[in-house]
Amino acid sequence: MGEQNKGVQSGASTCMAKMVECASDPPLPAFQKLCPRICKLLNNQNFMAKASLLPVVASLSQVGAIAPQSLEALQLSIHECLGSTDWATRKAAADSLSALALHSSNLIADRASSTITILEGCRFDRMKPVRDSMTEALQLWKKIAGKGEDGAADDLKALSHDGDNAQSAESSEKNGSKDPSAGDKKTQTSDSVSEGKGGSIIDKAVVILKKKSPALTDRELNPEFFQKLETRGLCPAMQCNAMSGLLGAMQCMPFK
Repeated sequence: MGEQNKGVQSGASTCMAKMVECASDPPLPAFQKLCPRICKLLNNQNFMAKASLLPVVASLSQVGAIAPQSLEALQLSIHECLGSTDWATRKAAADSLSALALHSSNLIADRASSTITILEGCRFDRMKPVRDSMTEALQLWKKIAGKGEDGAADDLKALSHDGDNAQSAESSEKNGSKDPSAGDKKTQTSDSVSEGKGGSIIDKAVVILKKKSPALTDRELNPEFFQKLETRGLCPAMQCNAMSGLLGAMQCMPFK
C-alpha cells in the first residue's frame, strides 16, 4: 500500500478484499482495525488505487466487520470519493454505500440523511455505469430512512423523463421527414411536370413532321429520262435496279 505505484496499490487492495471475503472464520476485531487504515488511505492524495480499495469496505460490511466508532469517518471518506474525477472511483464509492445499506443497516439508520443528500446530487452522472450504481444506492438508503417508495418513484420519473425527451426528439425528426401532405404535393407537382414535358415533346414531333420535305409523288418526273433507258436496251431487271437507285437518290436530295 505504501508503494507509489498504482498497479501495486491496486493489486494489494484486491488481495485485501479477497482475504476478507474468503475468511472462513473472520477475526472481526482484527478486521475492524482495518477501517481507520482504509479511511487514511482514501483521504491520502498520493494513494492512486481508491477504486480498488473501496471494495474492501463492501467486503468488511458483508462479514459484519464495520466498527461503529469508525462508521462516521468511513462515510465521510466515501462521500469525498463520490466527487472524484475518476468515474471508476465514483462507481466503487456508490457500490460500497449499497453494501453498507444491505449489510450494516442497523449502524446507518440514524446517519442516512447526509448520504441521501449527496447521492441525490450525484445520481445524474455523465457515465451510465455510475448512474446505475448511484440510483441503486440511493434507493437502498431511502428505504432505510423510510423513503423507499417515494425515492424509487422519483428516480423512475427522472429516468422516464429523460427517455421521453429522447423519444420525442426521435418522433419529431420522423414526422418532419415523413409528412404525407408534403409527399402528395411533391407527387402532384412531378406528375404535372412530366405531363407538360410529354405534351411538349409530342408537339415538337408534329412540327418536325410538318416541316418535312414533300413526298416524291408531289414532284414531276422527267419522262424523257425513262424513254432513254428503254431505248438503250437494258434488261427489265437492270432497268428496275436503275429506277430504284434513282428514286433513292431523289429522296435524299434536299428540295427548296
